[in-house]
Amino acid sequence: MESGRAIRPGIARVRARKCGADLMTRRDSCQCANRCTAEWKLQIVAKLTRYPSSDIRESSWPRGVLRRWPESLRKPDGTASSVVTVDRTSPTGLSGESASKDGKPYYDWKIERNANGKPVSDALRFADGSFDERQKKPDGTTVEREYWAPTKTYTYQTMDANGRVVEVISDSQGYYWRATFRYDQGGRQTQVANYDRSGKLLRKDITKYEDDGNGNWIEEREYNWDAALGNKHPKLGAVNRRTITYY
Repeated sequence: MESGRAIRPGIARVRARKCGADLMTRRDSCQCANRCTAEWKLQIVAKLTRYPSSDIRESSWPRGVLRRWPESLRKPDGTASSVVTVDRTSPTGLSGESASKDGKPYYDWKIERNANGKPVSDALRFADGSFDERQKKPDGTTVEREYWAPTKTYTYQTMDANGRVVEVISDSQGYYWRATFRYDQGGRQTQVANYDRSGKLLRKDITKYEDDGNGNWIEEREYNWDAALGNKHPKLGAVNRRTITYY
């Protein structure tokens, strides 16, 4: 974003996932986990209604369990698409899931787990060229790269070892924004800064906290700065106060 309010982490993830689970833990966190990534793409692009089938076939394969199930996806105009999903789940190493829609390739998802069964990388690719890739580095940071073909938009996100977003970049033809995020030792967000394509600082939102003796904030002050202020200090925007009673 070339101007305007600083981007918050909630906006930084361009499209919300239906199950609300993290991409690399989604498969392990809810019953519909292994289909969530594909599902949010489906629902946002075509606003489809899902009609799951109970015809789930399960068998074994050398590294785990293989599941196959058909589904019907109905559009608001009454037309329907048939999706068949094949899931090859392995407790360690490489797992995969692929789907076809109306007999044509639709998406392919690969997940790599370490010896402890923890996901370390995954890549989701769609037939239209869209993709979402994520990798966890040895230092605990996670980097994600996404491309959304309908709008030709690339999104890059970096999270620290605590799962906090520290940088987001969104880049498409005629549109660009970069946001960085800072936190205090307690994990509270203290700064959001926006930059243009050249690296020029456009806006900065700063949050300062006054804590009580138990480490809980009792006053929160928000300061705002934009390029029009130049060398001037950020302006005070809002002050929030609260009283905490301990028992």
